[in-house]
Amino acid sequence: MQPKEVFEKGRTLEDRLADKFDQLQQAREMADGDGFDETCHSMEILFKGIPQAYEVLMEEKQEMDADLEKIFAEIEAKANTLIQDPTRQAYMNHEKAMANWEYRETYEELLIDIMREFSLIPMRYTTYADMQSTSDEEPIELNPEEEEEEPEPPVEEPKDKKPHLSIKKDEGFNV
Repeated sequence: MQPKEVFEKGRTLEDRLADKFDQLQQAREMADGDGFDETCHSMEILFKGIPQAYEVLMEEKQEMDADLEKIFAEIEAKANTLIQDPTRQAYMNHEKAMANWEYRETYEELLIDIMREFSLIPMRYTTYADMQSTSDEEPIELNPEEEEEEPEPPVEEPKDKKPHLSIKKDEGFNV
């Protein structure tokens, strides 16, 4: 994307975040860790435009960073006690790479959750034409008792549900 396109008149913060989120997903799909991390950094800078959203993001990210460090420490401890020298480094590299990708995927979920929470996801609504019956039949009318039912109250999702890193045991790497 050319710088001129990025700063077009009329583009909103929401539009810019949406573009970055698209880039983030592309980087994940292509397993481009550096591209993913750089795009995350760009999104964090854009989040500074909404200080409350930025604060929530950084608090959650600190927790995730601490969790990732614990996972790395566990990987190293396991490697040092269970695996022989020739394969220890390969095991640690593999497991840390897997943990990094799990972190990235969880961070991606966190970003979209915060974007949703702070209404930072641009929505484009399409106007639909009224649908008309093409048949010669007359419309069915409801009895007055059947016409209006009480709407059910909306069910709210619990607000404290947030993505977390999890430690997976012995997946994919065999010595």
